[in-house]
Amino acid sequence: MVYIQEVRPQILAAGQALLDEAATELRRNGTQVETIRLESKGERVSELIAQQAEASGCDLVVLGTHGRRGVDRLLLGSDAEQVARIAPVPVMLVRGQQPSPPPATAAT
Repeated sequence: MVYIQEVRPQILAAGQALLDEAATELRRNGTQVETIRLESKGERVSELIAQQAEASGCDLVVLGTHGRRGVDRLLLGSDAEQVARIAPVPVMLVRGQQPSPPPATAAT
């Protein structure tokens, strides 16, 4: 059995590492960036992000999205889409790279 107290520090560290990596790349390209790692304790993630954007005086919120469609989107919802609806500042949604399909092979 796995307990949250055991895995939470690793999850938070992995999230911070992703933010740090993205910020480093953006700064290398001359972009001014500030990252903030939020943790939900039952609140909707979209509401936390919108509240933080307002409290921080953000100019822009950039969020990754899975780009789900159809039934998956209906069942799982979209925090990113909700942020875009309620945030007090513009929101840029960025979809991760999709794996390339294998190259077609000629029939022999």
